[in-house]
Amino acid sequence: DITERRRLEDRAVQLAHALEDNREMICMSDDKGCASFVNQALVQSTGYREEEILGKSFDETILSPNNSPTLAGEIKTSMVREGKWRGECLQRRKNGPDLPISLSISVLRDREGHATGAFAISQDITERRQLEEQLRRAQKTEAVGQLAGGVSHDFNNLLMVIMGYAGDLEERFDESDPLRRKA
Repeated sequence: DITERRRLEDRAVQLAHALEDNREMICMSDDKGCASFVNQALVQSTGYREEEILGKSFDETILSPNNSPTLAGEIKTSMVREGKWRGECLQRRKNGPDLPISLSISVLRDREGHATGAFAISQDITERRQLEEQLRRAQKTEAVGQLAGGVSHDFNNLLMVIMGYAGDLEERFDESDPLRRKA
């Protein structure tokens, strides 16, 4: 009876399709940190051919050299200590500017718990960053507007005091007094 084996094979095919067809960028590496699988989303976003990524380290193919010089070390340290890392960084592209991504990496383990590689999934956050920048600009504009409104209100209060005193002065002068018009 091969029913169970057939079920497991079908599940493996479904998982393979889910990884390959996913809109998120996915990369798996072996225990030496070399890419062993990349999905089409990652290939398309980087502009590299699959063959140019497979067998090479994540640091030299995916992570941009424009990231913090300590990023690769931080990721490795976190992977050893916690078995995972999550954060934002820049992804290298073959042609074009670096791509800001949200990256999540976790250690892959065998049945005995030994590390056999890593699984990384990332998402393009260009649009989110643009929206955050627009929000920051809108908040700055709002703050300037509130400041201008406050200054205008205070200035208006001062003018009211001046106009009040000018009115008092005007009443104290006779109609014929030239100072009345100036008041």
